[in-house]
Amino acid sequence: MNYCFDLDLKDGLEGESLLASIFKDKKVEVKRDFMVSDTGNIVIEFQYKGRPSGISITEADYWAFVLDGARYEGKVILLVETKKLQDFISNGRYMIVNGGDNCESKMYLVPVKDLLR
Repeated sequence: MNYCFDLDLKDGLEGESLLASIFKDKKVEVKRDFMVSDTGNIVIEFQYKGRPSGISITEADYWAFVLDGARYEGKVILLVETKKLQDFISNGRYMIVNGGDNCESKMYLVPVKDLLR
């Protein structure tokens, strides 16, 4: 595969502008997951104590998942547009688990590899 520096530079600068606009003009919800290194999954809360929460009610434009634990050490961040994430999990494909404080949250269990597809 051949690369052209001028085109790569242009693409890179466009990418930098996109990222800058996200952090300047958009709301980003940040979640940190320490279990992902062991399980390969992230959790996305949608209900707490029987009421909508998390992804169900967020006003954020993007969700950032800070992957932590032994494998990632907090050095990998996945950034997903909220609408895209909501559409992604709405297919009924993902297992629902209880967790959080006193296991009163309901969350989707999503393999990281699925988000990267």
